[in-house]
Amino acid sequence: MSQSLFLSNRKFLILDLEMNQPSGDVIQIGAVAGDPFEGKIHEKFNQYVRINEPLSPKIIRLTKITDQLLYTKGDTLENAVKKLKKFMEKNEVFDCPVSWGLDGEYLKDRLYQKRINIELFSDDVDFNVKKFYQFYCSAQGKNMKGGVKKACKTLGYPFIGQEHNALDDAYNTFVILRELVKFLPKD
Repeated sequence: MSQSLFLSNRKFLILDLEMNQPSGDVIQIGAVAGDPFEGKIHEKFNQYVRINEPLSPKIIRLTKITDQLLYTKGDTLENAVKKLKKFMEKNEVFDCPVSWGLDGEYLKDRLYQKRINIELFSDDVDFNVKKFYQFYCSAQGKNMKGGVKKACKTLGYPFIGQEHNALDDAYNTFVILRELVKFLPKD
């Protein structure tokens, strides 16, 4: 069985995190469960995470997340990750997270640092859509620098939502992946 056929039979978890600075504490978890080969999103997940420090002014400007929002709508990191795990189980997603970078690995590291013992991903490897996109750009002779918004534009799609919102970034990363998998062999 070819790799593309194997992958086409799976649902993926597209994950994005927003973090406070300079601590790196996770403040928002966004995810999409979907099949990029069919172009279908099955469900979305959004969870704010309360932290024990004030948000940096730069992060407030970038994310539009406020201390008040985290206080009223946030949950502990442990509870947020438990909800993410239930979301993953409900949607029967492939247990290797897909992200624009290494968000799954980062989340696993944060859980370890905070002594939260929840097994989210069975593999230590993220599928890094940014690297896939850079390979595509290199092969096409296009500029490979930029983030999710620029990648959407390069592929001919508008960025939907707000930059640096974990759910919106996860959705747009799904769109990028959906477009890139069209270039994989079909057999």
